[in-house]
Amino acid sequence: MLRLIAKLHGIGVEETPDYGLDVPKLAKGTAVFGVLSSAVVIAHVVGFISTGMFLTLRSLTDLPLGELIMLTALSVLAILAFLVSGFIFWSSKRGKFHMRDRVIAGLNLRGDEQVLDVGCGNGLLLIGAAQKLTTGTAVGVDIWNENLESHNSQDAVLQNARLAGVANHVEVHNADARELPFEDASFDVVTSSLMLHHLNQADQETAVQQMLRVLKSGGKLVIVEVAFAARLQKLVGELGGTAVQRVPLGLPVYKQIVATK
Repeated sequence: MLRLIAKLHGIGVEETPDYGLDVPKLAKGTAVFGVLSSAVVIAHVVGFISTGMFLTLRSLTDLPLGELIMLTALSVLAILAFLVSGFIFWSSKRGKFHMRDRVIAGLNLRGDEQVLDVGCGNGLLLIGAAQKLTTGTAVGVDIWNENLESHNSQDAVLQNARLAGVANHVEVHNADARELPFEDASFDVVTSSLMLHHLNQADQETAVQQMLRVLKSGGKLVIVEVAFAARLQKLVGELGGTAVQRVPLGLPVYKQIVATK
C-alpha cells in the first residue's frame, strides 16, 4: 500500500528483500474459516440477546443437543483456525526473522566458509548467512513451490540477494534435498529451516543423509523445525552426526537441532 501511494505521488520507495508469506493458502484459508465459524456462533448469540436476557438464559439451557454440539465445535474450530493463521502471519512477518538472526548468531561464521542452505525458499536464512561472509559463499537449493511460500522462486532469491547487497556471495540451484548435486565434504556449514516437515519419514532420512554427506568433517549441521524435532534429533545421531543437541531459540514453536560431523 505504501509503495502504491508513493508511486501515485511520484515518490521513490527503497526496495527491500521480500521473503513472502509462509504457506499462504493455509494462512488465508484458516483465517477465512475462523471468520465464518465465528460469524455462525455470533449470529446465534445475537439471536439469543435479541429475545431478552431471560429468554436467552432459558434458551441456553434448552438448546437441542445437536445445535449445542455444533456451536461448541464451531467455537473451538474458530479459535484453532485463528491461532494457526495468527501464528503463520506472525512467523512470516516477525518470527522467522528472529529465528534467522539467532541461528546465524549461533553459527559464529568467520567469513570464509562455504555454507549450504537446503530448502532455501526465498532466501531468508541463506542471505542472512551471506551477510556474514567475506570470501565465502552461501549456496541455496530448493524445488520452489508457491504453495509453501508466496513469491517463491529462484529469481526471487537472487533479487533478494541483490537488494541485500550480497549477490556476489550467493549461488542458487534448483535441486532436490534428497539428491544434492555436490561432492562429498563440500561445505563447512549446512542449514535447513522449516523444510523437512514437508517430507515423509523415509525422505527425511534421505535428506539428512545427503546433508551429512556434503558436510566436511568437523562441520556444523543446523536444522530448524516446527515438527518432528525429537525424531530428527535422533535421526541425525543415527546417521553419523556427533554432539547432537537441541539448542533453544527462545521462540514459540521453533526448535533448533545442532550437530557436528
